[in-house]
Amino acid sequence: MNEKDQVNRRNTRVWVKMNEDAKSSYFRNQFIQKYGGKFVKEGKHWKWVEIDFEKLLIEDFEKQVKEFKPPEPVIRIERGKNYVFLNKEGKEVYIKNLLDFCMENKLVRGAMYDLMSGKRKTYKGYKFLRKEE
Repeated sequence: MNEKDQVNRRNTRVWVKMNEDAKSSYFRNQFIQKYGGKFVKEGKHWKWVEIDFEKLLIEDFEKQVKEFKPPEPVIRIERGKNYVFLNKEGKEVYIKNLLDFCMENKLVRGAMYDLMSGKRKTYKGYKFLRKEE
């Protein structure tokens, strides 16, 4: 018989080592490092329990699936300032949200801000006219 078979059998050499020896906590730690599992206190004695990690992982995964709550949808608040630009054809373009406009039209937002500040005169055919409030 090996240690694993004797650890929970009362009055075997291994059982006495784990329960009644002066260094029993040291021996229990050594046993856990060698075989895994854990010791559970039952009354005044210790019982070794082998842990099935695969089963533990499956149970943990199932618990997470049951407790999973999908994230709440993001509510976008319409914000932004109104800008008026002149496009290539010479028509006025009214823009409520500059970031969305730049993303939809594949424009660089920084270049559009340069138009508004006067650092640039045109960008991809757009000219800045005015800011509306």
